[in-house]
Amino acid sequence: MATINYTAEHNVAAGYVKVEWSNLSEGDDGQPFECGGLRIGSIQARGTFNSGALIIEGSNEVAPSNFTGVVSFTGPEVRNLEAHDEAEHVGAVRPLFTNDEGGSVSAAILFVKA
Repeated sequence: MATINYTAEHNVAAGYVKVEWSNLSEGDDGQPFECGGLRIGSIQARGTFNSGALIIEGSNEVAPSNFTGVVSFTGPEVRNLEAHDEAEHVGAVRPLFTNDEGGSVSAAILFVKA
């Protein structure tokens, strides 16, 4: 189990932030990304799942330490949340890869202005 750091691309003029956590293995979670004031527009999950699940978790705590599942993936997919009622406003997000059969996945989230 490890905490995987994210990389981020900010484009203030266009009103979006792209955040990516690469190569999460069994039991890994991602470094929390503070995203208050942004809305999850879409999420991309990719990699080898081997019957595992990639869970995107959210927290509204000032110092996030307790996270709750927002959306989960069991295979590669791009999910456009902006077009659905499930689009979330949360204060912080992180991915979690639950698996005991190997595999490696990556998560990328596009945030847009709320």
